[in-house]
Amino acid sequence: ATDSAFPRDAHDLMQVFHIAQIHGARIGAGLQSRIRQNLRLMNREYLYSTRARDLFFSILGGKGEVGRVLRMMHECGFLGQYLPEFGRLDCLVQHEFYHRYTADEHTLLACEKLDETLDATAGVAATYSRLFQQLEHAHILYLAILLHDTGKSSNESHHHEASAECAQGVARRLCLDMESRRTLIWLVDHHMSMSSLAARRDIEDPSTTEDFMKLVGTQERLDMLHLLTFADAQAVGSPQWN
Repeated sequence: ATDSAFPRDAHDLMQVFHIAQIHGARIGAGLQSRIRQNLRLMNREYLYSTRARDLFFSILGGKGEVGRVLRMMHECGFLGQYLPEFGRLDCLVQHEFYHRYTADEHTLLACEKLDETLDATAGVAATYSRLFQQLEHAHILYLAILLHDTGKSSNESHHHEASAECAQGVARRLCLDMESRRTLIWLVDHHMSMSSLAARRDIEDPSTTEDFMKLVGTQERLDMLHLLTFADAQAVGSPQWN
């Protein structure tokens, strides 16, 4: 990390986080400083780089070890540079009575809460363990969590709609295939739908189930939304009934 040849280009910066994830390592203060000093390498071309995207998705696909790496990225200023939509949440206070954390901290906590479900054997997280283990496209779910509150930076009343617009831009920039793009945008747009239904509708009413089935459409979307809703609720920092 102290080699004067590092980094050769911006891809080396992403590679550091990928290696840290693989080996369960932390990034030391010296390397963090070197990364911050070279964030200028992350130009527009890099944000559209296929190689950078593939490395990023490899990191997001590392179930159980994603939140820790995203937090290191955030501490170095790297994450907000690579995903400017998330960067605008930095230290953003959420003026809602049940949120104890700033928007960026809440988002990172949600990713960490999802990580905790992977091998959970006790507590409420254990209920979601098998569901998460069997999920095929974990990188889309983690990306949806990263983007689910990005609309709050625009200070709009319906932040989920603004967040979905952010997700649409990210999906284009990262060249997601059409199905992944639709799933990502849908998850972000509907990240409050399950909790809202549980709080406002009679879940014993068959029509409630039918309406929700029509909204969700597929088992994969249902599983992803279930996990996103759980992680989101666990990361608000208050003892909510959920």
